[in-house]
Amino acid sequence: MKLLTLIRHAKSEQDTSDSDFDRILTERGIDDAYKIGEYLAKHLPKPDLIISSPAERAAHTAEIIAEQIDYPEDEIEFVDEIYLCSTSEFIEVLMEQNVKTKHVFLIAHNPGITSFANLLTSSNIDNMPTSSVAHIELDFYKWDDIEAETGKILKFFTPKTI
Repeated sequence: MKLLTLIRHAKSEQDTSDSDFDRILTERGIDDAYKIGEYLAKHLPKPDLIISSPAERAAHTAEIIAEQIDYPEDEIEFVDEIYLCSTSEFIEVLMEQNVKTKHVFLIAHNPGITSFANLLTSSNIDNMPTSSVAHIELDFYKWDDIEAETGKILKFFTPKTI
């Protein structure tokens, strides 16, 4: 069994002259990331690995969560391939993980992260809002065995539902 915790980045600025990649978190986004991080620290097992999109809004979300769960920020893996990626790219990134890695936090963007949660679990999540979390149990031993419908959602929550 493996655990995968999918986290959509916190709320970010919409209208900005910066590029999409450089969009920053709003005050609400920062507050929500802290709230989610505190909840994760109390209610989920600590991850062996945090993987994040390198986009500013995802990276900042990952850093806040890492701080809240006492995970070393310098050990967060920022992976270019998961910035606005498809489900197949998420799978490729996870297939590369060490068999000893039992629990991964993956922080990324819509629409990919919602599609990925649905693919893994046969769920029908319409949309993962900002700062939402899908905690998934996966029925395999090695990450390179990951495929569609190998998981079930154990918990799904947002800052508003905790």
